[in-house]
Amino acid sequence: MIIIDEASGANLIANGTYTASNITIFDEASMNAAFSVTTTEETPGIYLSLDILESQEKSYTVNLKTDAFFTMNMDIEKTGEGSECCGIDTEIDSISVSGATSEIDLENKTITLFII
Repeated sequence: MIIIDEASGANLIANGTYTASNITIFDEASMNAAFSVTTTEETPGIYLSLDILESQEKSYTVNLKTDAFFTMNMDIEKTGEGSECCGIDTEIDSISVSGATSEIDLENKTITLFII
């Protein structure tokens, strides 16, 4: 997920506004979801670990500091057994976001969120 300031266009992960310490992500069972925040990639952002064993719909609530929160729903398809190093092979069939303006690129599996 890429977090962009809607007014300035600044990447809010790259500029340090949001870090791993002020972001929480919960799945539909209110369990902490595994994620990482990186500023060293070509596109700094939040990288969510999809921990699934079979095709399913997943829902996540993302909290950014106390500024904003949004809900993300994904339809994830298991496409193979994967490997020990990299987990199960998956494809994301659909993504929807509520609570924030967003752009979704299914081909590249990216979500850009625009924060006011």
